Amino acid sequence: MNFAAMTTTHAVDIVYRYIFWFCLFLLVGITATMIYFVVKYNHKTHPHPEPSPDSHFWLELTWFVIPTLIALSMFWVGWKGYATLVDVPQKSMTVHVTGRQWAWSFRYANGKTSDKLYVPVNRPIKLEITSKDVVHSFYVPAFRIKKDAVPGMTTEEWFRAPKEGSYDAYCTQYCGLGHSRMITKVVAISPKKFQTWYRQKPPEEEGALGKTLAGKNGCTGCHSIDGSKSVGPTWKGLFGATVTVTTNGKQRTLKADAAYIKKSITDPGADVVKGFSPIMPPFANLSAKNLDALVDYIRGLK
Repeated sequence: MNFAAMTTTHAVDIVYRYIFWFCLFLLVGITATMIYFVVKYNHKTHPHPEPSPDSHFWLELTWFVIPTLIALSMFWVGWKGYATLVDVPQKSMTVHVTGRQWAWSFRYANGKTSDKLYVPVNRPIKLEITSKDVVHSFYVPAFRIKKDAVPGMTTEEWFRAPKEGSYDAYCTQYCGLGHSRMITKVVAISPKKFQTWYRQKPPEEEGALGKTLAGKNGCTGCHSIDGSKSVGPTWKGLFGATVTVTTNGKQRTLKADAAYIKKSITDPGADVVKGFSPIMPPFANLSAKNLDALVDYIRGLK
């Protein structure tokens, strides 16, 4: 088995199958032997048991050597598979992965960002993973990779997509009310298509900056843009609507204008919309330009 030339998927699958088939063989063999002994040495055919020897050197040696060799072989295969997972291939493309409640964002070497992980097929991808708030865990079942995203430190993982396609990516560490919605995609495309996407500038359309900021800061992980229910209030039709909020323990109604939306972003605990929990972290470091861009984006979601 050439582990050095394998993908993470192959490395994990080989270890799993090796241990599985060995365990199945032992299960069948031991069960068959037990049934054979039960039939051959039952009480009816042997009413008077014969004395057994005190020891049998070769039998005891066999029962020691064979299980030891099996355990060592499992250890060797497991170790080689683990080494494949942790040894990042040379000339890998590095992507920075950031987890936050409750969304993933991906940043490339040229500064391009995305809420989906776009990668070229058949090229090793090195992931440098961190978190903005609590512990998350980046998991892509198709590539058998899972690595914790920890605040204040960077963890590493790698994979290689063998063919084009869209693959689910999850957070497997419970991180709050929106944990189940912290889902994104790994999109594997041809190298030519990837280079086109990689060099493409974001379209100059109304609300483009706001849309980019919403994805980059994980806003759409809690606020839907199509009117569907989520952890936070939907953004569709929010601008200009009348909302009921709780302020200092008292309910009141107000209009969702630009000032209200900006305050809800920078100080979300001040006016909490009725029916929702005060769990949104503040984004007080956003510039005035970025706040205006987000307001413009929300204004356009009619």
